[in-house]
Amino acid sequence: MSNTSRRNLKPTPQTNASRWWIPALAGMTLLISTVALADALVTTEEESLEELADAIGADPQSRFDAIALYLEPERQSVRARLFGEREIFEDELLAMDAIRNAAEGDLDTIQSNVQVADDYATVAVRLRDQEGPLDVTLGLRKRGERWLIHEMTVR
Repeated sequence: MSNTSRRNLKPTPQTNASRWWIPALAGMTLLISTVALADALVTTEEESLEELADAIGADPQSRFDAIALYLEPERQSVRARLFGEREIFEDELLAMDAIRNAAEGDLDTIQSNVQVADDYATVAVRLRDQEGPLDVTLGLRKRGERWLIHEMTVR
């Protein structure tokens, strides 16, 4: 063999770099895509509670339906303070009637805040109706896989 043909058989540093660079780039792209997809598909607990906060400022039926998902007085009694009056609900129908009466009409959300700490969460929403500002605060506890309202204040 001649010197020229030997030079062509030796891998150059540039050729070695391209051998590992392309699969590494493909692997990183696949990893990032998988993580992004998993993040998009999984709703975190905080995101779920933020949806509850958004629904409180929605139309009355959406508000009622959203709160009902987090209410199960038979498992978790609800201490309520509705415009200064205190009640404890252990019956779902009574609790739902109180919620329906406390949060009637069209409301505009001014501000909302969700805080999660271990098995406790707070959803606080400041709303406005035609009479002025209205504050709704829900205290929730984790029971198994579900968050359940244990305190509710409307003022």
